[in-house]
Amino acid sequence: MSEEILKQILAEVTDVNTGMSELNKTVSELKTDGAGSEEKGPSFIQAIFETRDIVIEIKERLNYLEEIQKDQQRILEVLSARSIQHESKLRRI
Repeated sequence: MSEEILKQILAEVTDVNTGMSELNKTVSELKTDGAGSEEKGPSFIQAIFETRDIVIEIKERLNYLEEIQKDQQRILEVLSARSIQHESKLRRI
């Protein structure tokens, strides 16, 4: 069960990394292409909005991953407590 969740988290992190790479590429393009040219104004503004959307998506994914991690931590704590209880019962037997 936890291996599947870890694979899912890894896939999400990979997606986030891909998004960050795209963001870095966009920023690099903006730095080289958009410096001071009025003809490129609309494309520069569009790139800013696209970058903002990418950042928002990355933040949402990170929040999702944080929630998954918190859930996993709670599950591990419950399983740990159960394991301790079972060991205690086995020792009594």
